[in-house]
Amino acid sequence: MQNKRPRPGGRSERIRKAVAQAVLQLIRDHGIDFEIQEVSRLSGVGRATVFRRWPDRASLIGEALSEHVSGFSVTLKGEWPDDLLRMTRDFREFMRDPVELAMNRALLLTNNNAFRDQMSDYWKPIIELFQKPLRDAIDRGEIDPGVDVEIVIVAISEVLVMESLFENFGEVDISERLVSQLVRGCPPANRE
Repeated sequence: MQNKRPRPGGRSERIRKAVAQAVLQLIRDHGIDFEIQEVSRLSGVGRATVFRRWPDRASLIGEALSEHVSGFSVTLKGEWPDDLLRMTRDFREFMRDPVELAMNRALLLTNNNAFRDQMSDYWKPIIELFQKPLRDAIDRGEIDPGVDVEIVIVAISEVLVMESLFENFGEVDISERLVSQLVRGCPPANRE
């Protein structure tokens, strides 16, 4: 008897991607208040399949968020100021994606705690990715261990979220100025 396992890139993966893309399109076009039937119609996946695998809107949004965040990656070179600048620039572009804009606007306007929790979980891998070059620099002794890595990352993400939500927020690209200021606030380790 053959062991049946989902194949990477097989039918299950095509269905997952079609549904995730449909949800992302609905979020982009209409926000988080959509019907599961709309997902079925837009994805071309039968309603029974959608309901069986994603029984509610929250699970559909979770799938879509996972798919969306998988599109953000950065190659780190091991030079923390350059890595931080590269990540900030790439994240700035990611924040301007229409789906990302719609999700962030929905987050600001919603009273839906489940969606807020999902968005928090969604952001975790991005925050961890941003923390890596700073934590590595601390481990190498390039930055003082007293630097609050979380606050540095919150400063970057908050400025970029605000900039993305308000089109005329500031300069054409504030990434370099922002990172330069934050680098100045991360003193080298005290080597006595």
